[in-house]
Amino acid sequence: MEEHINESLGYSMINFTYGNMSNFTVQTNKLDDLNMAQFRIKLPAFLYTIALMVVGTPGNILVLYVYFFKWRRSTSRMFILFLTSLDLINCVTTLPMEIYIMRFSIVIDIPWLCKISRFSTYTMNSSSAAILVAIAVDRFRRICRPHGPQFNATNSKYICIGCILVALGLYSWPSLLFYGTRTIQINGISGKSCLLENQYDNSLYPKLYFAFHIISTMIVFSVLSILYYFVGLQVCRHRKMRLRRKAENERVRSLIQQEQGSIAKEETLLQDSDSAELAKNQNHEANSTDPSQTNCIELLTLPVDPKAEISTSTIESSVNTSVNATLLATEPMRTSDASDKRRKRSNQKTFSKRNGCLRDSLNMSNGSYCMNMKIRIGRSTLMLFLITLAYIVSFLPFFVIAVLRQTESSFIVELNEFGIAMYQLCLRSYLLSCAINPIIYSFCNAQFRAFCFDTFRRKQVTSIR
Repeated sequence: MEEHINESLGYSMINFTYGNMSNFTVQTNKLDDLNMAQFRIKLPAFLYTIALMVVGTPGNILVLYVYFFKWRRSTSRMFILFLTSLDLINCVTTLPMEIYIMRFSIVIDIPWLCKISRFSTYTMNSSSAAILVAIAVDRFRRICRPHGPQFNATNSKYICIGCILVALGLYSWPSLLFYGTRTIQINGISGKSCLLENQYDNSLYPKLYFAFHIISTMIVFSVLSILYYFVGLQVCRHRKMRLRRKAENERVRSLIQQEQGSIAKEETLLQDSDSAELAKNQNHEANSTDPSQTNCIELLTLPVDPKAEISTSTIESSVNTSVNATLLATEPMRTSDASDKRRKRSNQKTFSKRNGCLRDSLNMSNGSYCMNMKIRIGRSTLMLFLITLAYIVSFLPFFVIAVLRQTESSFIVELNEFGIAMYQLCLRSYLLSCAINPIIYSFCNAQFRAFCFDTFRRKQVTSIR
């Protein structure tokens, strides 16, 4: 009897164990099915993240290589090196973890992975935002305050290090406490996901943490917008002054050409008058009969009679009289040549004085412009502005979704399948900036493109050899 009871109890224990195992298997299968359903919804965000990782990793490595080994030491170079390093860390750590979390979104139970993933996300993005603010300050000081103190390469390096330390001390470390594995319920089935831990559901600290992030993000966007607004105004003024300067140069050039034409006409008239006067003098000399010259000619052509007695004093007096007459005849020509030279010299002085007056008037009327012409507004400013703009544009969808999620509790519940897919995509929109920056570098910098082409060309030659 006891053996029968024990045997029946044994069978009942085995049936209970098999029943629990079958229920667990059924729940596991259902959870896997739900996970696959969630993955299909998150597939656009999954592919988007993979594309960013594939494009961003080699692109940021190339930027680091070119700017570290090929570029001259400068403030912009230091900022770009730190930004690229943060983007590369994002591409090789945050993006792979995000891809893994999306693939196993409701069956993942790895608390340390969830903590490191969120910590890396907050650190990289907060540091990048702080460095972008430092870049905006640097551009403002260089363009709007060009004569004040400026950042150098050493200052920019310490500023970037300080931005990273501020991000670690203010923004990132609480994520190690708040985030982890969260138990969720889907259709009566329990799952695990990388979210805020359940123990902080009723705590005030996560809410303060999220509010601090929202307020700081709004401050960063406002500071960036204000600084680049003033930079844009100065760039527009610089462009207008440059166009005005170009028009004034054209006007001065036309005036100089007019002056040169008038001087050329005066010289032509002088040459014509001198040649006419010379011809007149020659005709007058040919037709006139000066007694002294006649005496000189008669003296020279006088036949010599050996019997005639001519005194030496008579011959010398005749020769002197003829020479004096010749000098008096040629003196008006020399006087006219001297007056011509004086006239030309006075015209040249007048021309130079007029040009000097024109230049002085331009410099005095546009003295402030000459000062502003020293401002160098190059492609580096445009490139850094586009990087900042890309960060803001890529961060805005995530920011809006995060604010709605914190303020509207029923926001996610009311979404359909397509809405959830877009919601998951917008939650990862901020990742775009870490992959698009190398494209901006190549688009705005011809020298960077040349370095890249040289690098690839050398690699091809080495592989052929």
